[in-house]
Amino acid sequence: MRVQRKTRKERFILLFHFFKRICSPVSIVKMSEPSSKDTVLKTPMIYVCGECHHENEMRPKDAIRCRECGYRIMYKKRTKRLIVFDAR
Repeated sequence: MRVQRKTRKERFILLFHFFKRICSPVSIVKMSEPSSKDTVLKTPMIYVCGECHHENEMRPKDAIRCRECGYRIMYKKRTKRLIVFDAR
């Protein structure tokens, strides 16, 4: 039983449609949106106070201090996003 290979023209058409889909203007715009500096600087991170366990939103230039009790040890809240590490 012999498997029939694709002709040169069929392979060219498959590659053409593949690259056309990858390099479409919509995908290029989607890739460039998250890298804007304004959204990165303005989004606050959530930290939890080490003393009273109150959640505080902090930006990069804010003072590291709880807004409720004034305690200075803050812990970053765990993300809900799935993160996978490769162990070697």
